[in-house]
Amino acid sequence: QLVTDKNGRLVCDQDPAGWIWQDRPPLPCGKAMLLKEEYSGESTDNKLRRLREAMAEKGAQLHLISALDQTAWLLNLRGQDVLYNPVVLAYTLITPQQAILYIDERKLDDPMKAQLNHSGVCLRPYDQLFDDLRQLSPEQCVWVDRKQVNCAAVAALPQGCRIIDEVSPIVLWKAIKNPVEQENLRQAHRMDGLAVTRLMFWLKKNFGG
Repeated sequence: QLVTDKNGRLVCDQDPAGWIWQDRPPLPCGKAMLLKEEYSGESTDNKLRRLREAMAEKGAQLHLISALDQTAWLLNLRGQDVLYNPVVLAYTLITPQQAILYIDERKLDDPMKAQLNHSGVCLRPYDQLFDDLRQLSPEQCVWVDRKQVNCAAVAALPQGCRIIDEVSPIVLWKAIKNPVEQENLRQAHRMDGLAVTRLMFWLKKNFGG
């Protein structure tokens, strides 16, 4: 349960929809991929180093990430779980020593797992996040943006945990494109412009006007 500002209680450990939705489809399990540095412009290792430096400045021992686009940027990870959005259903928990990716491992092949492991990324089942949060020491300081993280995750944090409720630095870093990303954007616009030009030519040739 989670106490609200209105002195009410929000129950986060129950799933009423799951009780009555008998034929509920499983979570999507599209195959994932790791971007090469020639497309991302920055390695996962360097992004993790920058994030840990920001955590140290704030005095945070952990940083919980649930926004799918933030995990995608941080780990250079892309997927097919959301239509028209190349993200993977996952949570990420960053500590000073490792990054824990909570994900359905069927989405990853062995070379991807090895590459993530090389960057210090540990894989755990998607739903294990909540049990792991409950096992945290109450003295730990957790950086978590309440506007991004679901209530169930916040409610799983032990009583006494100090929470830094601030926007993740990933939001700003992701918005500032590095030179490689800028060139990729230019190339994408060239391809898009060419496709539109071909379409317009085809329409005028076949339908006039």
